[in-house]
Amino acid sequence: MCSNMNYNIFRHGTIHDVPYIISLVKKRIEWMDCKGISQWNKTHYLEHYLENYYIQATQSKMLYVLESNSNNRIIASAVLLTEDPRWEQTEPTAFYIHNLVAAIGEHHAGEEIVRQIENLALQKGKRFVRLDCAINNDKLNSWYENLGYQFVGTITDGEYQGRLREKEL
Repeated sequence: MCSNMNYNIFRHGTIHDVPYIISLVKKRIEWMDCKGISQWNKTHYLEHYLENYYIQATQSKMLYVLESNSNNRIIASAVLLTEDPRWEQTEPTAFYIHNLVAAIGEHHAGEEIVRQIENLALQKGKRFVRLDCAINNDKLNSWYENLGYQFVGTITDGEYQGRLREKEL
């Protein structure tokens, strides 16, 4: 599957992609610290989402990556679920985006992988794409809203407090 934006490659992640994805997450956490953004850097993200989590996601065909067509580097990734316990009502016709990360400096990579996920959801007969993000991350909440993801509620999961968002396709 190719993107309409930059003709990057949207594909299932493999076990060989996992170390690079974890390095993207670590770089994004450092970036959050530098920008004063409170999200993964304050919720012990890497303690919850270890290498084995991503390996299992590859084995279940739930890990997706956006690979740069120009240099074959992964520029974004996400785990895509068909069920999510954070949502009270699990919509059988929804995909749930988790662990979305984009490489720093890769403009529009996050937007592109979200659009690719929406296209995949349509191909698979899904009516919604859902996600959550930290309740106090105004910039990310605004970004999702600009992509058409409407606020539908809140969630508390341990020390994490998030906003639930969905987009009807």
